[in-house]
Amino acid sequence: MENKDVELLRNLLSNLDPHSISELSRVLTPKAELIAEDFYRNMLSHPESSGFLSNEKVEGHLKPSMTHWIMSLVSSLSKDEIEGFIHNQIEIGNKHARINIPLIAIHIGTSVLKQSLFRTILDSDIQRNQLADVVILLDNLVDQSIAVMNRTYFTDLLSDAQDQQALKLQSLGMDMALQTEALRSSLFDWHRQVLGLLMDAKIELNQIPSVKRTNFGLWVQHKGDLLFPGSNEISKLKQLMEKIDDVFNNAVNIRPDGLTEQMRHYMKTIDDHVTSSTAVLGSITEQTLALEGGRDPLTKLFNRRFLRTILQREVKVSMATNERFAVLLIDLDHFKKINDQYGHDAGDSILRQIAEILMTSVRAGDFVFRYGGEEFLTVLNSVSRNHAQMVAEKIRQNIQHHNFEINSKTKLKITASIGIAIHDGHPDFNNIVQHSDNALYQAKENGRNQVVFYI
Repeated sequence: MENKDVELLRNLLSNLDPHSISELSRVLTPKAELIAEDFYRNMLSHPESSGFLSNEKVEGHLKPSMTHWIMSLVSSLSKDEIEGFIHNQIEIGNKHARINIPLIAIHIGTSVLKQSLFRTILDSDIQRNQLADVVILLDNLVDQSIAVMNRTYFTDLLSDAQDQQALKLQSLGMDMALQTEALRSSLFDWHRQVLGLLMDAKIELNQIPSVKRTNFGLWVQHKGDLLFPGSNEISKLKQLMEKIDDVFNNAVNIRPDGLTEQMRHYMKTIDDHVTSSTAVLGSITEQTLALEGGRDPLTKLFNRRFLRTILQREVKVSMATNERFAVLLIDLDHFKKINDQYGHDAGDSILRQIAEILMTSVRAGDFVFRYGGEEFLTVLNSVSRNHAQMVAEKIRQNIQHHNFEINSKTKLKITASIGIAIHDGHPDFNNIVQHSDNALYQAKENGRNQVVFYI
């Protein structure tokens, strides 16, 4: 059912006063580009919105789009053009929600836009006895257009909140116990390496990464908040990681002095913090084992329904930390032939095995989705271009060299094409997904069974 704001905007655009809209178009159309430049210059000065607009690609795209929007707003539109304009307002609202732009930034933007538009009208040569009608019409056009945008924006935000809760439930369950053990193992491995470093002066410091760069640390930073928003346990794990890294750095600084009492104190403190971290992980497991989980019924991977929620958060983290993430879109080559020749049960078996390969090829803090059919998508966080390329090639080779069992007698060899894109700072997560899809298309066009980076 169509919402009331769309109906009101359609009625307004269909019943414009010819003279008033003609005057608006005459005055504002030649000034549309200057108004757009003034709008974004003002918005970039506000901290609430500047982070969403400072990307070069965004800024370069938005000014022409705003110019076109102003010109359309004050034009006398045909019936088809009216429907196109309404659709555009809905798409803008969707984009605001995808970017997760703060509500205050939208209010500021509306105020800045109106000031610029009304200032232009008041400085024009429109006759005083006509000015009130023109200003009222312009005010109604702006308000009703933005009302349609905001209705879509709020609807999407509500859907996102529901998806975040559903994602939390689907991410928990019996596999949490297994995941906790893997995280503990990662933390203990790091701990053993640290003890070796502190005992052996010949080991180079750069051989040991920060605890934040272990599978344990990446999970806490990228999945912890997502799966357990507001959790005291996740906050405590973050605090413990900070303490562990601080003590470790202090210990390295006094390492040349040998095994002093201070060094022994630092080593014991690290041990205590690691023990505390594993206890917190255990607490998280105990809280979640009783909750029912449910993912893609075939592969047990995340459903693509949650892609938006996860990518929105990764974009936010990337923009705040300047650390990039990558999206890998993976498509199994000639998969339809396998279904046609061996049946869908065989195809399902292969998809389950592919899911296992993907999960063992990425880190605990990364995400793997069943994107649809024989397509899979992975999100690699805190990566460089070279590391993303390495992981993609590893996945491709793991698939190519795997013997896929479809029954006790039959094993198959299959290959996959992979498209990669690195987040370039654009606030709309749709961009990186589209870029990885373009790269995947190129991989298929080039002959399949290869990795292609979006350029």
